[in-house]
Amino acid sequence: MGTVSVMVNDKHLFDWEGDKTSVQEILEKFPREAEVANMTSEEFANTVISQLAAGLRPSTDPVATMAVMWRILTRESRDPKRPGLVGDYVPNGTLAACIDKVGLGYSLEVAIADNEVVQ
Repeated sequence: MGTVSVMVNDKHLFDWEGDKTSVQEILEKFPREAEVANMTSEEFANTVISQLAAGLRPSTDPVATMAVMWRILTRESRDPKRPGLVGDYVPNGTLAACIDKVGLGYSLEVAIADNEVVQ
């Protein structure tokens, strides 16, 4: 079971625990949520996370949690020791993610253990 700790604007948002099945559920369910909103998964995740970072969406919103996790899971790892998607390392890893408001959007940094993966 892996753990992802997420912060928004330097405040703790949530801790997520999951295994391969939990990861797969998010990867399958989130695109359906985006489709209902008439957006691509990328557009929907960016919109929801930008609203969350700006304080326009409650941190308790399950769609926001799913959007954040989908974005983390589908990011390419830039760590040469960990090729592939960040989500490949979630079921057995400890990750930390930090979302910060930047202009009208957001930045997202993800680290696995002590090694930064994606900025």
